[in-house]
Amino acid sequence: MRTKAITATALVGGVMLAMAPTAASALSTADTEYWSYTDSSSSEDDNGGKDAVGALYPKGSEPGDYHYRAEFAAYGEVLTLQDLESDGYHAKAYVNVYDEHGTHVDKDTFILPEDTGRETYNLGTPDGTGNIPEGHKVTIQVCIDGAGCSQKISGIA
Repeated sequence: MRTKAITATALVGGVMLAMAPTAASALSTADTEYWSYTDSSSSEDDNGGKDAVGALYPKGSEPGDYHYRAEFAAYGEVLTLQDLESDGYHAKAYVNVYDEHGTHVDKDTFILPEDTGRETYNLGTPDGTGNIPEGHKVTIQVCIDGAGCSQKISGIA
């Protein structure tokens, strides 16, 4: 099963709101307005796993023309964070892990050290002893300082 959403998000009074993309609701930096794109699908490499991606792309362009992107791959439980725009803003990803009962078991924040580039992170377990157990839900969200975040999207380890 594949789930896609193209929305704009807005930070209002400290609360992230998601809505249909319009000029009034798009995220923006000093130079660019952004829309949020999310997608999740069954993993081709991890039986029972679900991959997920969240991206921010410029208003008026296609989702594939993203500037900022976070992708969770169920196979190996890795996060890839990308920033394709040399604009002084650093891509950031928030990751939350929930067990099969919905109990929150871990959270991490990843920030690219440069304002452009790509890094891949092994998510592991909260205590660092191994991979995230099969069946755990992994929620990701890509953000840029000063503009906001994509919608949250979930994958399955």
